Amino acid sequence: MNLIRYILIIFISVFINLNVYAEPTYEDNFSVTDENKTPTGIAFNPSGTKMYVIGITSNASIGQYSLTVPFDISTTPTLDEDVAIQSDIARPQDIKFNSDGTKLIILATSSGRVQVYDLSTAYDVRTLTLGTSKTASLGGNPRGFDFNHNGTKMFVLKADTLEEYVLTTPYDPRTKGTAKSISVDPGDSVHQGFGLSSDGKKMFVMKATVFGTMDNSQNLIDEYSLTNAFNISGITLNGTYNSSHSDDEQISALVFNKSGSKLYYANFADGDEVRQFSLPCSYGVIKCIDPTDDEDDVASVEVQSEVSKKLIQHTTFPVLNRMEWLRRNKNSNNLTNQNIKFNFSNEILASLSNLIIPIYLSSDNSSLAEPQLGNWSYWSEGTISVGKVGDSNASSAKNINTSAITIGADRKNNKNRMYGFAFRFGSDDIDVGNLGSALDMNALSLTIYETRPSGKNMFMDSLIGISG
Repeated sequence: MNLIRYILIIFISVFINLNVYAEPTYEDNFSVTDENKTPTGIAFNPSGTKMYVIGITSNASIGQYSLTVPFDISTTPTLDEDVAIQSDIARPQDIKFNSDGTKLIILATSSGRVQVYDLSTAYDVRTLTLGTSKTASLGGNPRGFDFNHNGTKMFVLKADTLEEYVLTTPYDPRTKGTAKSISVDPGDSVHQGFGLSSDGKKMFVMKATVFGTMDNSQNLIDEYSLTNAFNISGITLNGTYNSSHSDDEQISALVFNKSGSKLYYANFADGDEVRQFSLPCSYGVIKCIDPTDDEDDVASVEVQSEVSKKLIQHTTFPVLNRMEWLRRNKNSNNLTNQNIKFNFSNEILASLSNLIIPIYLSSDNSSLAEPQLGNWSYWSEGTISVGKVGDSNASSAKNINTSAITIGADRKNNKNRMYGFAFRFGSDDIDVGNLGSALDMNALSLTIYETRPSGKNMFMDSLIGISG
């Protein structure tokens, strides 16, 4: 199984690296000109059902939209409300949320500051109260910003520098320490947006044509690799993507969907619109991430391989145990054996137990059953696994929480052949690494089995099953 796991990791790595230089593919656009002239910031809620657009016009506002298909603007987003903020913020440039959506964070370019609002309803900008923002001064001319995965670092792109701050209180720019900065030359363009991949191993700097020149060769996205996640001390330029696909474009507001498979930016020179692109791989604007370089990705591959193996084991082992128990008790007619008491909060399990296990054959009163040949006997087996697999040189740690219940029924005929069926419902909840990666799986399995005599003290067991 380890060999298969490593082959799978190598195969994925080779496949991804074959697409290193594949480009984003344009999909669709959505006009926000009725709400936001000159859009400069875009954000989504984690599920992709809400989109937020902010702009730098004098009538600054936040447009909140509902999407019928998550992260797909081609389905024509519906405006929830256009929330006016011009009395609080001059020329807002970018917009972000904290990890649970209870804080709205806005970067203002003309005043060089970050403003944080509390939201009484998560990811609903209609619940902010003007005049209550908590403000931190940045100075300079900030053009875009982002946070690490837990909000303890803030990154700010300015006219020609990139700054990294450590925050003693997550997502509170007022608690920032001294900036670590590096030079980021915009060339003939101007900086208009900044973003990080979810693992902090890539950063993206958006550059647009100077206002009034309309030179599409200046609409660029620089992609960098970071030697250490969320640390700008060591960066390498992977390449530059010329994003323009029309005759008249000025770009800003770079953002990705949750998986990094789609890219969005605003064009404020042609229709004030949001544009959507698909990427050949996660965050693959220029170069795809090698999964063997990321411990969380390697751990995810290991988890999926291991869960598939465990599903087969956990489905067959209770049935094999049951057949072995039947052989040991082959001279008994009363073969009911309940190893658990049925008391389920899960509706599926409760329905199954009520359907398959009559109350008079529960574990509390199985002794009342009449031992008659040909009667169905009932059995159950439950399993719980809780633990942690430590990290290794190649993969992150994995926290494992697995539970399952198997409910079965079988009978014996006059030739001492015993046959039956079993239902298993299992739930796997595995957290991988530190970035919120997880594998949640619910599986329902049906197994049909038989054990028959095949000589003195010899039996032939057979089983067949299906899981979904």
